[in-house]
Formats: sequence, structure tokens, C-alpha cells
Amino acid sequence: MIRCWMVILSTAVWATFAVGPLYAGEYAHSLEASLKYQYFDYKEKLSEPLKSNETGFLPGLHLTYAYQGVNNPLYGRLLFEYTEGKTDYDGSTQAGMPVKSKTNNRFTNYEANIGYTFKQSPTTLPANIAFYTGFGYRYWNRGLDGQLPYSEEYSWKYIPVGLRGTYRINEKWTGEVDLALWIMFDAEIQVNFSNWDPNFNNPKKSLGNTLGWKIEIPFNYMFLNHWSLEFAPSYEFYGFGKSDPFTVTYAGVPVLSGYEPDSRTNIYSMRLGVKFHF
Repeated sequence: MIRCWMVILSTAVWATFAVGPLYAGEYAHSLEASLKYQYFDYKEKLSEPLKSNETGFLPGLHLTYAYQGVNNPLYGRLLFEYTEGKTDYDGSTQAGMPVKSKTNNRFTNYEANIGYTFKQSPTTLPANIAFYTGFGYRYWNRGLDGQLPYSEEYSWKYIPVGLRGTYRINEKWTGEVDLALWIMFDAEIQVNFSNWDPNFNNPKKSLGNTLGWKIEIPFNYMFLNHWSLEFAPSYEFYGFGKSDPFTVTYAGVPVLSGYEPDSRTNIYSMRLGVKFHF
């Protein structure tokens, strides 16, 4: 394993100082590592005081491998994101009593894309335009503090339907616009009441599936052969429909019933990272 990483590192160092083009679009492959900082805004669609809102800034990590065919129209991408941090919880009990606290959050996102690129042409297209689809999976662990601490686990799958345009600004700068619609399915929630008391059960139910979408506008600056800096603001939106009713039991005896209400989430993000092109 150590020898493998030494080979990868030495190859990257050699490519950095090798003679080659400085325009990112002339390379077929890219590896990216970015730090991500986002404002998370989650709201349940309930009237006061029966509500539950989460807001706050969260740091994260973004990793991407992308393939943009130079001599062919194939486009592909593998993406992983991990975000963790605390948000401000402003909610209530089912009886309507207000509750304010901090929430521990962990988000993971996996996505694989494949698509077709229409190449830039002086007479027809001002940029490379890639249409893509694929498969994605997201997970959210929501750890609620307070007198009755417990966690909720949200998970959902989605099919992205996207359009990505890449345009050359000058010899050093490249801009992109990435717009995707998310067709969600298999959304679920598991409520872990046993975190508070092991005699409680952990009900798991389906959530209503909705449509989500995302727009990202990355900018790349080539500062060395094969290396660029990337800055990428983005906005994303998704939501869940009302869950099926679930029953809470204590030592096997039903004690109450509940459901997860409709919710909507807005995320405003900034990424800053480095890319290796080869």
C-alpha cells in the first residue's frame, strides 16, 4: 500500500513540471479535494407551535473524480461528500411545548454520473455541454440533545438528471455551470428512541418522495501544469413528504403514535479546493 501511494505521488510531482497544456479542458481526468462550508436550513411544514427547524453553518469535505473525454464524447463522475457539525434546533414537543437546543448532524452523500458531451465549436456551441444521469445516495444522522436525547436517521436515493457546461475564460481560467434535478425514491426515517432508554423501540417508516435540485457554479484557475484551484458556490433544495404513522412502544407495550411531517431543506454552500488534471 505504501509503495502504491509513493508511485501515485511521484507521478503527480513529475506531471507538475512536465511540459503540457495549461487549459483544464485539454485533460481527460481530474481528481479534486475541497473543503466545503454550508448554511443548512431545515424546516418542517407545520403551524406554530408544532414545528421543528434546524439552521446553522456546517463544515465538510468534498472529493471528486471526473472524466471528460478529449477525443470522445463520454462524461463520467464519482462524488463523495461528508459534512458534520452542530445546528440550532428550534422545535416543540407533540404537546406544543417549545424546545430549543443544539443538534449533532452527520451527512454523507455518494453519487455516480455518466453522460454525453457536445463539444465546443466556434460556429455552434460556446462551451462544452454535458448531459448526464446516474445514481445517488444520501444519509443524515440527526442527534437531538436535551432532557430526552435521541437520534433520527434519514436516508434516500435519487436519480440525477443534469446539464453541465464548461467554458474557457482565458488561458488560466475556466468556468462551469452545473444544474441537476434530483428524482428521489426510497426515502426513509428511523427514530432511535432507544438512545434515551433501551426499553423503547426504534420505529422505521417510509417518507414521501419529492423532487430536489441543485445549481453549482465552479471556477478553476490553473496555477501549475496539471494543477488548478477551484472555487464553487452552490445552492441545493430537497424535501420529504409526510411519513407513514408509526407506533412507539416501551418494553413491547404501545405508548403513543406519531409521524414525520412534511419538510423542506435549503443549503447554501461554498467550496474551495485543489484539482489534479491528467
